[in-house]
Amino acid sequence: MSLMSPEMETYFREMEQKINEIYEIAKKARSLGRDPELDLEIPRAGDLASRVEKLVGPQGVAEVIRELDKKMPREELALKLVEMIVDGKFGKFTEEKAAEQAIRTALAVLTEGIVIAPLEGITEVKIKKNMDGSPYLALYFASPIRAAGGTAAALAVLAGDFARRKLHLSPYKPTEKEARRFAEEVEIYHNSIAREQYKPPEEDILFAVQNLPVEVTGEPTERDISVTAYRDLERIEHNFIRGGAVLALTEGVMQKASKIMKYVNKLNIDGWGWLADIISRAPTKEKASAFPKGKAYLGEVIAGRPVFSHPGTEGHRGSEGGFRLRYGRARNTGIAAIGVHPATMVVCDDFLAVGTQLKTERPGKGGAVVPVDSIEGPVVKLRDGSVVQLRSVKEALELRDKVEEILFLGDILISFGEFLENNHPLMPAGYSEEWWSQEVSRALKDKKFDVELDVYCSPPYPRPSPELAVRISERLGVPLHPAYTYHYHDLKVEELGELGKWLVGGKPEFEGENLRRLRVPLDQTPKRLLEELGVPHRVEGGHVLIEEHSLPLCRCLGLLEGTRLSRNRLEGILRSSPAKDVMEIVQSLAGFPVRRKAPTRIGARMGRPEKASPRKMKPPVHVLFPVGMRGGSTRNLVKAAETDEETYVEVVNFKCPKCGAIGLTRKCQNCGSVVDVLRTCSRCGR
Repeated sequence: MSLMSPEMETYFREMEQKINEIYEIAKKARSLGRDPELDLEIPRAGDLASRVEKLVGPQGVAEVIRELDKKMPREELALKLVEMIVDGKFGKFTEEKAAEQAIRTALAVLTEGIVIAPLEGITEVKIKKNMDGSPYLALYFASPIRAAGGTAAALAVLAGDFARRKLHLSPYKPTEKEARRFAEEVEIYHNSIAREQYKPPEEDILFAVQNLPVEVTGEPTERDISVTAYRDLERIEHNFIRGGAVLALTEGVMQKASKIMKYVNKLNIDGWGWLADIISRAPTKEKASAFPKGKAYLGEVIAGRPVFSHPGTEGHRGSEGGFRLRYGRARNTGIAAIGVHPATMVVCDDFLAVGTQLKTERPGKGGAVVPVDSIEGPVVKLRDGSVVQLRSVKEALELRDKVEEILFLGDILISFGEFLENNHPLMPAGYSEEWWSQEVSRALKDKKFDVELDVYCSPPYPRPSPELAVRISERLGVPLHPAYTYHYHDLKVEELGELGKWLVGGKPEFEGENLRRLRVPLDQTPKRLLEELGVPHRVEGGHVLIEEHSLPLCRCLGLLEGTRLSRNRLEGILRSSPAKDVMEIVQSLAGFPVRRKAPTRIGARMGRPEKASPRKMKPPVHVLFPVGMRGGSTRNLVKAAETDEETYVEVVNFKCPKCGAIGLTRKCQNCGSVVDVLRTCSRCGR
């Protein structure tokens, strides 16, 4: 049971109250009979089960969904419902109706009952005949299937095969012309209608169509574009492009083949072994890394839409400064909503705004941007050479016009669910305050510390002073606090030596045994290394001044010897182990663990910002008058009135069962009774 603060309880209670008030007003308005319907078309639903039952049915399925949802994953639940519906557990249907109901219900479960795909993404399901006379199942898809996503579309096809088996129908046996017709449609769709996210080669399309156990077909989505080579086929009702079918096959079954295979193997469904060949034919990924880089998001970069960060994991030059992967969720993030620091939005000249679509390297295709100020902000270099980490929008606005370069974009907050949903392996995470606090709390169970640390181990995780952070690591043996952990892994071993040599030549200032600040003569080459580490500093009068971060930096480079700086220890370790990993060397020099700051960076570019703008018709249409095409596509009443020709309009007549009056409204204008539709013969008028 989840606990809720009194403020949140009040918030949700008031929201429920307002919704009830709005529904009551809408019901009263409908009861007047001025609308075509007397009831509200949008029923309220409290959970997934209610949404599915009210969206597509069948009656009584909600309770079954609630019960099964506790026992099995959502995908298995969807296929179980297919079996139950076809077996008649929710009433008797014809074979075609049972298959259609089963597939719509399964698709509604897979899409959480919140998109239109189960209603309009599948237009109908038919039982048709193979050339040998055996019956098979055909699924008719339409373009709204795109809203379901590739995985749901693929599983809808799998659900169709599940229903086919329960109905004891034969597999679909396509002719060669039907398979080649599909390949032609994919090519035309990709070149003339919309670029697909995944366009398989022709031989793979032919192979998939020839092996699918159900027919994937559909309604014409582009009536002005038709096929040229494979026309007038007996079992395909038209010559137009079947956009929904193209999406269901390419971005569904073929792109998500590995996901379907997982459920096929788990549920022991035969007849889908050919998917292994599709998976093996997919473009090979880089073998050099356990987490291969994905450059697909860079495939359609358009002028004017910036690339924020390049792909790459730690050690890949060119990825430095990109978004650092941080796992977690804020209240405004979740599936397909990713968080960045609001200061990052500002320094990116507001190209990143709330709702901007960001195309990402991994784990999925992208998401909508939302601001999260509890993650790490960007590190920027100012025109005077100073380096600052921005922690607030106010600070970012004050310095925006002085920024010369963004050295580090800050964190990108992505939930674990995104990786799970996209079947992507978890990547190494950057060291964060939440991680540090747990390591400190665990260490305090066995060791004592002379300062109360609970405040630093609890949200909002205030940063300790540099002296305290170093002392905590020394005494408890935990890694250095993330605020004082820098991007050492971005440097080469020899660059550590070059940086240490430069810092030792500076003038340190101590308070007791603690280094407070370090003033170093300005030298652009080693200073650039300091910038790549992300160490904040100022430039004053030909010198680089490192203040708060001087102690942890010099400690991690092994430069401190009492109250002076020396590079003896650094050079000794570099000579004795030149082939060591940079992070191993840093930990040896520091004398305590130092985590990697950003082992995984996420490549990202702007998607289509116009998608975040309001959809408006031009001119804005509020009412469609029933004047046919006389009023044009917007049904303009004035335009229709200007024509000299007669305008014929189809309207429904109603007859009052009480007083016999005939009218056009759902309630009688004379006595207020609910009226009946007046049906007349189109031939004799009676």
